[in-house]
Parts: sequence; C-alpha cells; structure tokens
Amino acid sequence: MYAFIDIETTGLDPQHDRIIEIAIVLYNGQEVAEVFSSYLNPGRIIPARIGTLTGINPRELETAPAFYQIARRIVELTEGKTIAGHNIRFDYGFLKNEFKRLGYDYQRRQLCTLRLARERLPGLPSYQLGAVCARLGISNESAHRALGDARASLAIFRHFQKETRHSSSPFATATVLPPGLSKEHISALPAETGVYFFYGERERLLYIGKSRNIRKRVMSHFYSDLKSSRERELKQQTREIRFIRTGSELIALLLEADLVKAKQPPFNRELRQLHYSYGLFAGEKDGYLNLSLRRINGEADAQIGFRNRFEAERFLKTMIEKYRLCQKYAHFHRSGGACFNYHIQRCRGACTGKEPPEEYNLRVKKMLQQFDYEHNSFWIFGRGRNKAESSLVLIKNGIYRGYGYCPNSALGQGNRRLQKFIRPGEENQDVRRIIQRYLRENNGDQLKIWPGT
Repeated sequence: MYAFIDIETTGLDPQHDRIIEIAIVLYNGQEVAEVFSSYLNPGRIIPARIGTLTGINPRELETAPAFYQIARRIVELTEGKTIAGHNIRFDYGFLKNEFKRLGYDYQRRQLCTLRLARERLPGLPSYQLGAVCARLGISNESAHRALGDARASLAIFRHFQKETRHSSSPFATATVLPPGLSKEHISALPAETGVYFFYGERERLLYIGKSRNIRKRVMSHFYSDLKSSRERELKQQTREIRFIRTGSELIALLLEADLVKAKQPPFNRELRQLHYSYGLFAGEKDGYLNLSLRRINGEADAQIGFRNRFEAERFLKTMIEKYRLCQKYAHFHRSGGACFNYHIQRCRGACTGKEPPEEYNLRVKKMLQQFDYEHNSFWIFGRGRNKAESSLVLIKNGIYRGYGYCPNSALGQGNRRLQKFIRPGEENQDVRRIIQRYLRENNGDQLKIWPGT
C-alpha cells in the first residue's frame, strides 16, 4: 500500500518554513483507495512568490487547521504504508520536522518517482514533475497544488508499474556496471540466500553483504542513480564479486556479522564497531518504570548497548510505538503535561496519571524481557544449502554456540550427535540481537525451535 504525498510550503527549509497545504492519495497497487487534502495555517505570512506560484490565497489559510490538528490523521493514513512522491525527500523532511516539533518521531519507508524517472528515462534535460509528466503524456491541470501534484506522481508510478509488469528482464531498472563486470557475470550470480563479497584491485576486500536473493541485491549496488557518494565509490572500485550460499537467512546474518568484524571491510559501517557507547537503563520515577539513554561509562546494568546515541534513540522510539509506552517515562518528553503520543491515543495516560503504574509497568517489563531468550537452551532449524540438508543454530545455557549444517537424516539423532555439526561461534551483542530479531519475525514452516539440553 502506498501513500502518495505532496505538500506546498512557505519556503525550502524544513527547519524554519512551514507546510501550507498537504494531499495524500492512498493507492493499493491497483486503484486509488482514499484521498485526503487540506490547507494548513502556517502561523506566519506566506511570501508573495509562494502565493503566485501556487495560487493559494493567504486569506484561505487564516481559518485552516494548524498542523497539530491534523497530525493524528496523517499518522493514521500513512501507518504501515510506503510514502511516495516526486522528490519525496523534500516532503518527508518537512513532515518529520513538523512531527518533531510535537515530540513525535515520524518514520516511514519512501519511494521517489523522481528517482524512478531518472532510472527509466535516462537523458532527459529535466526531471522536474512537469517535465516528466510531459514526457509521459500525463496531464496535470493543478500543477503546484498539493492534490494535483500527488495525483501526477501516482500517474508516473502507475506508468512505470505497468511497464515493469511487461518486462521479464532482470535489468529492467537501469544499471551501469563497473569496469570488469558484465551482465553475464551478474546473471550468473545465484538468486539464493547467502553472503556476497565485493573485491577491488589486487583482490582487496571492499564490502560484505547478505541477501535472500544475492543476484537481485548485488544489482541494486549498481543502479545508475546512486545518491550516496560512498555507494558510487564502492561501485567504481568493484572488480570482482564472490559469494557463499547459506540457504538459511539466519546463518547469512550471523556469517555476515562474523566476517565483517574479522575482516573490517572499508565500505561496511554497520557491524564493524565492537564498542557500545550508549545504553538503555531502567529505573523508577513516580512509581513508573522509567527508561533512559546515556553513556555506559563502564556501568554493568544497561539493559542493552548501542554503538551511538542515534542508534539508541531509534531503537527506543520503535519500542515506544510497539508497546505504547509513555514518552514522559521513556526519555522523549521532558516538559510538563501530556506527551504527544497521549494526544494521538498511542499512550494510555501514564503522563497524566490516568494509567496506574502497575498496568504501565507490565508493558515495560514485557519490553525488557525481549532481551532474554524464551528458552535457556534450544536449536533453530532452517533451510540448508540443498534439499538433502538442514541448517542449525545452537543456543546453550543462554549463550550462542555456533551454526552448522547436517544431513536431514541426523535431525532425530539427539543433541550430542547434532553438536558435532556445529561450527563454533562467538557470543556478542550483535549476535544476540540478530537471533532475537529473527525469532520475533520468523515462525512457521521454515523455523523450528526445539528445547535443547
């Protein structure tokens, strides 16, 4: 499900300017499901050039709602959806800052039709919305108005969506391969789960990655419109690609983490750092369990550690949303009164005393329990590298012991026999988080957890 968004603003700086109009068009992949649009009162005079460009009469904004009055509606309309638009980073930046002023962390996946146009229509003199619409024969009679532009960006997406459905080429997205690599080389990569390696000149290891589809993931590194200078540099330096099939996604994750720490490839930022500088701490305030983030500084009572403050805050914000915690007792609301989540019914009222401590603390304890495994010792069985084998990961006495592969015929032969197939692995916080996340997000036929010894 997509939420195509466009905004009109008082200027170009999301830190200082404000939104004066917003439109959201929900698209379920086949048809428009819902449309929302509204003027917004920016609380300031809009520049004359903005009025001229958009045709919006400043008097119409005087009686329009302020952003906080429709904030909950925006959250509801976009929750669980990919927000999309032409140069969506602009719109997303304004939305994030508007929500930040309300004490709310607005996070959504994004899709940019400007980037799609650059990939699918190389060589255009301009990729502005009007130019792309003209190239594709799309009419936009309400240009520079939020709803007209949101509908136009959806029309662009639907054009490329239809085009892609009729293409069987794995190179439907424009790619430019680095010197020394051919399409045949990429096509020879397996569309299977595993770990891949980028090498530069003189077989220098540049990057290690993992994917459930190695070929598709490797192709994404070579798109013609990479935004990051680091991504472009990796692309230019790559001369060879190697891979290891793992069958199991969990083993791919564990192997990637292990190899990145051991090899320290220059283009891997995640998983390289072994030091955790920030921690999540739990205390008590007014009878409520209070969560805080601060530097560890040798303290041993952190619930979980993080590499930096940004990673710590991102994690805690996710937990606040998942467990409907109060921002006041979870680090993010330091002023008096109710927190923003209470106003949008994401907090049950600990900040106002409406929710009693004993009820609130149960949810906090449930959140903290996720840092422990449900069982003390267990096996995780999954796919092998072929149909004749299975993958296995061993947790014994609460500690990760390693992973391996065994013939399917060995699965019923007991723990002692299975341990002979295990390649020893080192327990660390990254490994623990990888396994815990995998256990939370995977269940069913491909995952079996058996209590061990």
